[in-house]
Amino acid sequence: MISFAGSGAIKPQQNELADLAVEVNKTLPRMADESTELTSVEARENTFVYNHTMPEYAVEDLDLEAFGEAMRVQVVAHVCSTPQIRELFLDKGIQVKYAYVDRNGTEIAVIDVDRSHCDQ
Repeated sequence: MISFAGSGAIKPQQNELADLAVEVNKTLPRMADESTELTSVEARENTFVYNHTMPEYAVEDLDLEAFGEAMRVQVVAHVCSTPQIRELFLDKGIQVKYAYVDRNGTEIAVIDVDRSHCDQ
């Protein structure tokens, strides 16, 4: 979703996010790890979303609470320890969102990370 300023012009930062999403999506889908496919990215207002599919799992196969907590810890650690992500997004006030769905497209977890997570 692109945000528009009062004059009708696209906000420069949001335009850059949209351009980045287009470029990244040209390289997708690809496996992020053994069981997770990065299927697409999206530029939303002040948020960059990484959409993942877990093709080997159905939501009923998982303990959603345990999965969500384990992924939250991993995602926060990854985002906060990756200089490129911090510089491109967090340092500019842009939130990063990691969304996971199962092989049927059912939501498993959504993890939001902003700069405050890294300052803890």
